[in-house]
Formats: sequence, C-alpha cells, structure tokens
Amino acid sequence: MSKHLLVELDRKLAYYESGDYHKYGPAYIGDPIISRVQTVRKWLREGKEVKIFTARVAPPHVHLLTSTQAIQKWCEEHIGQKLPIVYYKDRDTEEIWDDRAFNAAANKDDWYNPRR
Repeated sequence: MSKHLLVELDRKLAYYESGDYHKYGPAYIGDPIISRVQTVRKWLREGKEVKIFTARVAPPHVHLLTSTQAIQKWCEEHIGQKLPIVYYKDRDTEEIWDDRAFNAAANKDDWYNPRR
C-alpha cells in the first residue's frame, strides 16, 4: 500500500448541517465546498492518493450500498473520479483532514487543542 490522505466528506468537502442525513436520507450529500474540492483535485494531479473518510460507511450500516453509491456519484460529479471510501485510518495514512481531529505532537507529554 502507498501513503494516502483521508479527507472527511461531510462539512469538509460537502456542505452539511446537523441532521441532514436523517432529514434527507443516506443518498443525500450537500453541495461541494469548492476550494476544498479544488485542493483534492490538485493533490490527485500531483499523484497523491486521496480517500474519502466518513462514518457513513461504518458498520453496522443498513444503508451501506446506498451511501457508497451516492458518495461515488458525488465524487465523479465534483472531483472527476471515484475515490476509495473508508471509515478508519491505517498504517499508510499520511494525513487526516477532519474537523473533529486535533493535532497532537508525537511522543510528547502534552496535548495541543486550540479550542480548549
């Protein structure tokens, strides 16, 4: 496997308001956040591997197929190609672009969290 970037779908690549998934269903994905989609396209042109990172496909998920198909369709329409979809990081994850993650220095005894 090669190193890859994980990019969260909802609120990072596509507009999403709390409750949209339950309000509109698993096939609904918001409009693209243009500057971020352009960044992903740039990474792909540079030869970087990018994966969609989302809890929409985390088990147990009764709408796995519907969610996967909707994400692939959204990616083709807005990014220009299908991207792998995952709900976890692995040893080959180079970076994670997500609003819920915090940067913590490696092998240090302190935490960095600008919101606290």
